Amino acid sequence: MMQKPNVIVAHSGVQHSPQAALAFQEYGMLYRYFTSIWYKPNHFPYILINQLPGKLRNLLLRELKKKYNKEVNPELVSQYPYYELISFVLRRVYKNPFLNQYITHWVNRNFDKWITKKIQKMDLDVFIGYEMACLESFKMCKLKGVKCILDLAAPHWTLQKKLYEIEEGKNNPIISISKSLLKEVNSIKTAELNLADLILTPSQYARDSLVEANIDENKIRLIPYGINIEKFTLKPIYKKEKNLNLLYVGPINPAKGLKYLLEAFSQLSLGDSELIIIGTPLGAEQIMKDYKDCFKHVSYTHHDELTAYYQNADVFVFPSIVDSFAMVVLEAMACGTPVIISENTGAKDAARNGIDGFIVPVGDVNAIKEKILYFYNNRNKIEEMGRNARTQAEKYTWEKYRKSIRDVVLEMFGRQ
Repeated sequence: MMQKPNVIVAHSGVQHSPQAALAFQEYGMLYRYFTSIWYKPNHFPYILINQLPGKLRNLLLRELKKKYNKEVNPELVSQYPYYELISFVLRRVYKNPFLNQYITHWVNRNFDKWITKKIQKMDLDVFIGYEMACLESFKMCKLKGVKCILDLAAPHWTLQKKLYEIEEGKNNPIISISKSLLKEVNSIKTAELNLADLILTPSQYARDSLVEANIDENKIRLIPYGINIEKFTLKPIYKKEKNLNLLYVGPINPAKGLKYLLEAFSQLSLGDSELIIIGTPLGAEQIMKDYKDCFKHVSYTHHDELTAYYQNADVFVFPSIVDSFAMVVLEAMACGTPVIISENTGAKDAARNGIDGFIVPVGDVNAIKEKILYFYNNRNKIEEMGRNARTQAEKYTWEKYRKSIRDVVLEMFGRQ
């Protein structure tokens, strides 16, 4: 009988990494889950937050609640919170997108160095790292004969570069990073891809970008993300009123294509309808200013509160310029809300065009207008497509994700 491999999962933030850690914990394979912040309210340094001024304290507590999963055994979690906590404060004080890129890079590099020292004396078989925060760790693993898996939550950087250049020509600049730092970042991404024994990707769209960049197809495994279908539940009723409520959830930055959504909604002038945008502005302040009269902005909503917004919306719109997956699309679908998404959104693997909503060309204002008007004039289709969307979303669970990522690791060792 094959001995179970010891697995380390190391992420400098959160994303979907707790689910990866849980996948191996469930089968006694998780050796350690490394992360920057894992909220433990009665432990140092989090206990110090109670001494901060009220506004800052509440802001930090709201953010920290995102960095916790009660199912993950805290005894298997090691954290390195100091750089991340410092960066959190710096980003709030200095709201400069160029500076924020340097801060993010600084956090990732220091996290990677910390992990490298930790694993030097550890007896492990598999190391799962994440883009921009695992290069030195991978190098150490190679010296120790440890298998390296890159869990890549983005398309290949060359595709992003091409699409960003197109947007630049359309007066929708996306890059907020110096040329020297961008060169260094892309160099690190390439090195991580080359060192990885396997690369995990969440969608066919992201997988195609890797193949087009000449990454060996035999190294790529497609594992879609999941959602909690017990949390994101089908809306109890579908409204029959003529007014249309649209919703966007996610980072508010130019890469999400919000300029095109806002322009489409502005041109339609549906006076009895509403567009709600939920998220933190990250380099799109000018866009928000230009269209300030045609949407309602919700700056912060805890993840647990999103279900009500998804259920109250008639249509969810996600017009991203480039997105490897976008779990918010699945969350909206699980709540019975049909979607309008761009063809550059990886979640199009799940959203069936004309059945669960619509897939539109990227950056196409007229196409977005057309589909919004379709729902405006065909309210009966909102319930029909919304119920279809719920059924489709039920196929994408975290349980399936965890099984898939375990199977990949066991397959790797089974072949040996």
